[in-house]
Amino acid sequence: MKIIPSAFFLSAGLSSALLCQAAETVTIATVNNSDMIRMQRLSKTFEQLHPDVKLNWVVLEENVLRQRLTTDIATQGGQFDVLTIGTYETPLWGAKHWLQPIKDLPASYDLADIFPSVRQGLSVNDTLYALPFYGESTLTYYRTDLFVAGSFITDKTQSKVADSVGFVAAPTQVTDKGSSWLYAWSLAIPATSKHKEAAKAFVPWATSKEYIQLVAEKDGITNVPPGTRMSTYSDAYLQAAPFASVTLKMMQHADPAHPSAQPVPYVGIQYVTIPEFQAIGTSVGKLLSAALTGQMPVEQALASAQQTTEREMKRAGYPK
Repeated sequence: MKIIPSAFFLSAGLSSALLCQAAETVTIATVNNSDMIRMQRLSKTFEQLHPDVKLNWVVLEENVLRQRLTTDIATQGGQFDVLTIGTYETPLWGAKHWLQPIKDLPASYDLADIFPSVRQGLSVNDTLYALPFYGESTLTYYRTDLFVAGSFITDKTQSKVADSVGFVAAPTQVTDKGSSWLYAWSLAIPATSKHKEAAKAFVPWATSKEYIQLVAEKDGITNVPPGTRMSTYSDAYLQAAPFASVTLKMMQHADPAHPSAQPVPYVGIQYVTIPEFQAIGTSVGKLLSAALTGQMPVEQALASAQQTTEREMKRAGYPK
């Protein structure tokens, strides 16, 4: 019998321990919608490509996510290495230097392929602070057989009128400015991240052309993240997804810097890029929810919403 020296086992044990110590855990805070749940599932591919990185997912309901991230980044808590935020938070937090600038992307990432309006919404003074995972705009669903506004359907197999659903641009009257709102769920790296290099590897991967192709291969082309890359809107995608051509037009038309017929001192269409907007939106949303569920008269809800908004704006010093 061949005797293997005990020193060999000691060396092997030490090597294994060193590998475990070398593995970095990147903690990702994200929202619990279908695209992000899919990203969590498919991220095993990233871990296979990067065996020295382990991904830890913290998946939260949207309002809870916003509150957790706002508190953590404002207090420099450093709980997360990757944040799922949007075109509202990114310019505000980037201007405060709470986010790592996105720089030195490889040529293969093809940053120019990202819709210009989305890149602009994630930048401060031409410096990018997040990479978009998917983008959103607005469109109108209608019943082609009745030619009236129809039901809001994302899975056409679940509808008895699936073959009679059409998609058009949002209606306008005086101006078409602001008729195409723009939002992009995006991935950013907080300045407090303890694993910046590993996070810098994950964020470009999850927002790349290769990831979009991975989704198409695993879950079908109609499930790819929309609204971020011009290359996504291939003939195959436009033919497979009946909403895609209208979405493309709306994304190209969206202009958050000019959201209304008259000039306004803010950026944003469905939101106003000021720090107070999030708290105002939460308060007003609760009041409207109470009115819709019959817990409060509509008039009372509207009056309370107006008072809450005026109070927050005055507290912030906006009215002159």
